[in-house]
Amino acid sequence: MTVSMASPPPPAEESVWRNFVKRLISGVVLSTAVISIFLFCPRIATSMLMSILLAGCSYEYAWLVARIQPLVLHDPMPVDLDRYAISSLASKWHVQSRAAATALFSLGITTIVVAVAIVVYVSGGLDDIDNETFYATFIPYTTVSSFVGSVAASLSPTPAAAIGIGLSQLAFVVIILDTILCPFDDVHCTYVIDPAFVLSMQAMLVCITHLAQSRPAASFVADTYVSILLDQLGVVYLVGLVQILSNFVDLSAVSDGRHVVIALLFAVWGADSGSYFTGHFLKYVRYTRYHRLAPHLSPNKDVEGTAGGVVIGLVTMYIATTIIGVQTSVVVRVLITAIAILFSRCGDLFESLIKRAANVKDSSHLIPGHGGILDRVDALLFAAMIYALYNIHVKFLD
Repeated sequence: MTVSMASPPPPAEESVWRNFVKRLISGVVLSTAVISIFLFCPRIATSMLMSILLAGCSYEYAWLVARIQPLVLHDPMPVDLDRYAISSLASKWHVQSRAAATALFSLGITTIVVAVAIVVYVSGGLDDIDNETFYATFIPYTTVSSFVGSVAASLSPTPAAAIGIGLSQLAFVVIILDTILCPFDDVHCTYVIDPAFVLSMQAMLVCITHLAQSRPAASFVADTYVSILLDQLGVVYLVGLVQILSNFVDLSAVSDGRHVVIALLFAVWGADSGSYFTGHFLKYVRYTRYHRLAPHLSPNKDVEGTAGGVVIGLVTMYIATTIIGVQTSVVVRVLITAIAILFSRCGDLFESLIKRAANVKDSSHLIPGHGGILDRVDALLFAAMIYALYNIHVKFLD
């Protein structure tokens, strides 16, 4: 099956009630799981969660890029939705099922990565890491990261996209090595390599990957140029912002039990829900004087809904921080959260720009009622920058 330049027919409208129920169930399940991990699980569990988040977002972004490229190139090639990165390998293996091929590939890659790590450690290549840290922390993280990264890579649209996802997972683990290997109270333990250096290396390897691709001579320059630009955007947007969120969570664990993270989550979730309910309430009372926020990107987003989101986000943040005992003044909490919510709206609009360029409504259909993973974290990634900056320079908790 291929996707042409023509716009797809609009999907059948889903009832407001049915959509609300799906959003509610998915939201409650996901939010409960995330909060439980942040509050009750060890730091390595949050690092695993971030790795899963990065893999899922990278998978969705790869397919968005695959849809964008034909729409911006002068002589576009149609997107084949039936092919995936390891489809040629599946044919050689005589495996007809995409799920079976993905499972075989992912288990194979994970086994190889873990085996190599153990061999290197046993041979003395990682002699500064004690046995408990290596086997109880590093190996579990490596297993999860390798497996989810392999699944995302194998289901991506092209081998180049698969390589890009693998590079993203590798860059991410290098950036957060402190979280994986160091006790949070050991200020002298450090494995950090400058994130800017890691991201620059990833960007260079992405360029090399695309330059080495075999493409028709007539379209090589344009196709390669567009591919490199879109993938470089993905490096900054996904690896860059997810590592900021991950390091923010790690610093919050050091400061005071990740309460700052809970404040961030409730602020963003409250703002998102507030915008949703404000829009439906105004529609119910037949309000017509909408002030569109960015009609060229997302016709359904307006100033009124954003204002409602800010108010509800501030209320949920205040309730959450009061319950968990944040002692910072109300004025400071309100100011930081209001700025973060406005940034979260920018994140929402930025993802809308990418989806509009790809001519799709949702980044995927992985989360019933919500769309894709990117649809759920686009606002969070931008808002986390504000909370992270404040947490680093001022310290949110007394």
